[in-house]
Amino acid sequence: MLLTILTGFTLLYVLYVFKGYGIQEGISYSGHSFLVRCLIFGTANSLVYYLFEFHLIRYYHVNSNGKKMLWLLTELLVGGSVTYLLFNYFWNWTEWYWSSYSLLMMEYMLVMIIPFAIVLLISHFRAREVSDDPPYLKFQSENGKDELSIVSSNFLFLKSTGNYVEVHYRSAHGQRAHLIRNSLKAIEEQFGNYPYLTRCHRSYLVNPTNVDRKVKSKGKIELYLGDSQIPVTPKYESSFTL
Repeated sequence: MLLTILTGFTLLYVLYVFKGYGIQEGISYSGHSFLVRCLIFGTANSLVYYLFEFHLIRYYHVNSNGKKMLWLLTELLVGGSVTYLLFNYFWNWTEWYWSSYSLLMMEYMLVMIIPFAIVLLISHFRAREVSDDPPYLKFQSENGKDELSIVSSNFLFLKSTGNYVEVHYRSAHGQRAHLIRNSLKAIEEQFGNYPYLTRCHRSYLVNPTNVDRKVKSKGKIELYLGDSQIPVTPKYESSFTL
């Protein structure tokens, strides 16, 4: 949500206060005033990122750094293209050529560095809040004969399956799952308020630091961790606000 708001506000501020892109202050050929045009640019930009962050993301699993970079680049290209189309609409398509498009895209991406940098810094400081915790998570079966130790940063989530718990985690070979005979409730009580295990559903405990995306659809929140999609019940929504 923060990226959605900041991208639109940043573009509005740069255009209206600093007269970015050499924007003209008078009435455009389309009959729109300077302020109205700036508001439309900012609103359209926020809508583009809202569409990507809360709707299109459900069809694209952002589970690696390469995919994250490709996703962000796609958002920037679409946001810049929409800005370019609006610019031409306001001025009767008088700047409808490649050099104009490439110049605007370059300036647009430079401006978008600001909101993207803010969001990344906030994510970085949130991650540091749990950086002093023990580096390993140890999960044991009820009888103590089966044990799995995972680097905390690689742990994804626990899923209750009958008398067993599936431990999902990242490895050098991709996402893996290990079955341990135990209950989700017993593991939750064992770890207490440990920040890497947060309840989101009666059948799931997740690692909030490894949530790639949070998507709200039809009033329900879903979490994306690795290749998996995890539901959030209303009882636990306060822990996963967007």
